[in-house]
Amino acid sequence: IKVGEWKVISVIKWDNSLPSPETNPSYVGDAIVSDVAMTDHGIETSAQSYQTCKFPITECRLVPIWEQQRYYDFVAGPLHPGDEHSPPRGQCY
Repeated sequence: IKVGEWKVISVIKWDNSLPSPETNPSYVGDAIVSDVAMTDHGIETSAQSYQTCKFPITECRLVPIWEQQRYYDFVAGPLHPGDEHSPPRGQCY
């Protein structure tokens, strides 16, 4: 990828049934990180299938990557919400 491009490389799923790490006993459970769908663990998203997207770093915030179409809708959405002539935030390819 190049500067200004973004690529989803993995999905994180919190699983309360897993034992907590000894270094952090305050939180029940642990995370599963995967680049492929693991439906038996509740990970429906395969990060490998995501396109590379380009949008300004100033737009980086809590981006909805867990639902592929929602992520693409976010990227293609208006850079300036409420302005009917706003260019799109970015593009995926």
